[in-house]
Amino acid sequence: MKLTQKDALASQLMRFSLSTDAAKCYLALVKRGALSSNDIAREIGILPNSVYRLMRSLEKHTVVVRLNTYPMKFQAIPRMSHSLP
Repeated sequence: MKLTQKDALASQLMRFSLSTDAAKCYLALVKRGALSSNDIAREIGILPNSVYRLMRSLEKHTVVVRLNTYPMKFQAIPRMSHSLP
């Protein structure tokens, strides 16, 4: 099975204690900008309610921020040079 570039990047992000889905969420946000949970879910193929759990994890890692919009959107902070816990 051949890894896509997206899968390879997600694999690298997993080294920073991110799950596969969390890494894919982050990459979707970096690629497409601010997205709603429905947009993220559609982009990576998971249920929208799972996105909120993943976003909390990414917010704790300080790589994602929650925007004060309706519907709620999330945005990546593309600073991979800073250290993730």
